[in-house]
Amino acid sequence: MEDILIVYIAGPYRIDKAGAVVRFRAVARELWEAGFMPVDPIALSHDLGGLSSEDEFIRRDLALLERCDAAYFMDGWEKSAGAKKEMDFAIENGILVAYSLDGMVKLRNGVFVGGVDMDELSAV
Repeated sequence: MEDILIVYIAGPYRIDKAGAVVRFRAVARELWEAGFMPVDPIALSHDLGGLSSEDEFIRRDLALLERCDAAYFMDGWEKSAGAKKEMDFAIENGILVAYSLDGMVKLRNGVFVGGVDMDELSAV
């Protein structure tokens, strides 16, 4: 059986919570249809607001991210304090990072390694 990459989805949430739910679901669906196992932290905790502090939510999100093979950072992630923490964590822990479905497919296929698109490199 082919390995299925487990992919954590990261991006801005608190800026527009209702819109974020829609965007995270759309990315999860794209990843699923491309053969990945998406992990949508918003789907897991969106209705739990008020139960814990923001620090506790990010602590639990990082515990989830740690168990994933890769992370997909949606557009606008750099505007989110939480997503920045997730990016730092991913880099520090050697978790593969992509910013698009195409990038994630390249990661899976070994074409995109260590932040370098090997197709582009070989064309030079």
